[in-house]
Parts: sequence; structure tokens; C-alpha cells
Amino acid sequence: LVHRLDRETSGLMLLAKRRSSLTEFHRQLREGQMRKRYIALVWGSWPQDCDRIDAPLHKWVNAKGERWVRVDPEGQAAITKIKVLQRSEHSQLGKACLLECEPITGRTHQLRVHLASQGCAIVGDPKYGDHDLDAKLKPKRMMLHAWQLRCKHPRLEEKLHLRAEPDALWRQLLQFFELETP
Repeated sequence: LVHRLDRETSGLMLLAKRRSSLTEFHRQLREGQMRKRYIALVWGSWPQDCDRIDAPLHKWVNAKGERWVRVDPEGQAAITKIKVLQRSEHSQLGKACLLECEPITGRTHQLRVHLASQGCAIVGDPKYGDHDLDAKLKPKRMMLHAWQLRCKHPRLEEKLHLRAEPDALWRQLLQFFELETP
């Protein structure tokens, strides 16, 4: 595996066939040459003037061995770029937004915690989500999708633009909120 996704996240994963390719992909990740974009369906209305979250994250493990993360001034630097793709308002569930998220750093649960810290938790997030709204909607999984990845091929050095289209569950929920598939 070149990179990881949280268990609940759908979408694109990059695997290397050779150790030398893996090493090169990891170098691109470390040096910020690999760009990953996600789409997230979130509860609430994303602030118009917020296109970047710069909030340090602190990671810890609880007594049950679960990883948890929170925004904390003593944590590691974490930066996420945000772009609003679409907005919606459901008559019974309230406001929701479809966001494009690009993690500049790669911290554990970064997107999930950053979005929740702004009052816009990801729909269906079992850890950091809005459990009351999720209980009403009953989504089958978290609505975070690894959508696009840009990097260089390790041997040919040509630019790769990879994309994973959202699946049927995504399309169904977007339709429910009267949003279009990006």
C-alpha cells in the first residue's frame, strides 16, 4: 500500500507492484508532490469564507485501544484545503454540503476531525459525527470518498491523474439531498 484510508472511507487506493515504486511514491508523499482529493458529504452549512483549516491535531489511544484525534494547540501541524461543491437543505434533516477536501498534511483522521471541528461533521462518521442526525438518516457508512489522486509514475515520470467515481450508495444519498454527483 502506498497510502492508507480509514476503514470507513471509500474510494481510490494506490498500490505499488515493486519496492522501488513504493519508495518513490512515498518520497512524493513526503515532499508534497502527491495530491489527494476527497469528497465529503457533511451536515450543516460550510462557512463561505473558509477555504482552509490550519489546526494542529493531537492523537491518543484510549483504554480500549481505539485511536482518537482532537484539535489541540500542542498537537502536530495539520492543514486541509476545502472547496464547497454544492449546498443543500433538506426539509426534515436541515442543511448539508458536498465538499472537496485536500489534505496538505497527512495526519490520522485529519479530514474527519478538521470538518467536525468546524461544526460540519461527515455524514455517517461513527466517531466524530453528528450522531443525532445520523440516527435519523441511517446512512450505511461514512460519506468520505477518496476521489482523485495526482502523482508521477515512478519509472516513466509521466503525470498520473487517477479518479474513483462515487458508488451507488453515494449517488443515492446525493440524490436524497438533491445534489449532483461531481
